[in-house]
Amino acid sequence: MKKAILLATVLFACAKKDEPAPDTAATAVGPPALTAADLAGTWNGTALAENSDSVLFKFTVWSPTGTDAKTLVEGQKDTVAVTHMISGDSVVATSAAYKDQTMPGKPTVMFRAVGRMMGGKIVGTSTVMLASKPDSVLARTRVELTKAP
Repeated sequence: MKKAILLATVLFACAKKDEPAPDTAATAVGPPALTAADLAGTWNGTALAENSDSVLFKFTVWSPTGTDAKTLVEGQKDTVAVTHMISGDSVVATSAAYKDQTMPGKPTVMFRAVGRMMGGKIVGTSTVMLASKPDSVLARTRVELTKAP
């Protein structure tokens, strides 16, 4: 019995120690941070239905500084002021209130969009809400913007 315990102790002591797995989280590189310069310029956009590839409308964004912009949606008469907030690899665009000429009753709305740079395009989602009730949701879309030449 003592020999068995001694043998088990020797085997346990001589066993190869498992090396801990390398910490890949510390060395992982994420996408590069966006800058205002990345967003500056003219962008042509398409809004798609949330769950299909149906094009809902097209729009153009003019952003001279990358932190503010004007957007013109097809079917609208006026441009809409938009501010950009950059955080890491993402941009959050929030519009000023405007009358949506394309919606029934032409309500005063605003939108908030979140996007990331992917393959030279900005892709993301957008939510349209009543300006007087920002927690309302009138529409959700997917958006894709390509920089104009």
